Amino acid sequence: MTDFQIFKEGFGDVSGTPLQTNFYIRILELARKSKKSINLIQYVFGISENREWQRSNKFLKALVEAKRRGVEIRVIFDRPRVHAPNTKTNIKCALRLKEFGIETRALAIHKTLHLKMVIFDREIFLAGSHNLTNSSLYSPFELSFEYSGKEIVGAAECYFLRLWNEGISEPFFESVEKMGKARI
Repeated sequence: MTDFQIFKEGFGDVSGTPLQTNFYIRILELARKSKKSINLIQYVFGISENREWQRSNKFLKALVEAKRRGVEIRVIFDRPRVHAPNTKTNIKCALRLKEFGIETRALAIHKTLHLKMVIFDREIFLAGSHNLTNSSLYSPFELSFEYSGKEIVGAAECYFLRLWNEGISEPFFESVEKMGKARI
């Protein structure tokens, strides 16, 4: 997969706003304000039953509320693998998203999708080290950036759409089924 480079070396004039512990506040605010679309790629999205106070659960709730407002939401996860630490966590989250009609996909090739990025309304792009887990959303040792320039947001959207549409990802639960068959 060497031809999948969207962000070429020396890519345009790119300046972003650093988001450290305030990443959670900003991602929640943007999800609540979104009007058209939220495109999310996440290595791990951890939710906990009966812990509504957790930041990752609050973000999930904001996604569900956005979906109810008519916002198109698409989520791509890492490819599920038998002993990968994020697999059970992502399955649990994908099941919850499915309950609310939010479509999920997983990387369909034998690579790791370690990316953490989200695009709101094709206008704002966030990327960095934050997983959507309670511990990551509290940690001062994570760093993500916010970008709003048309060039970088457009490139991020192009990257997302290539993953979503070009056979590089597949419906999440098809990946889970393949993983189960691979164990046999």
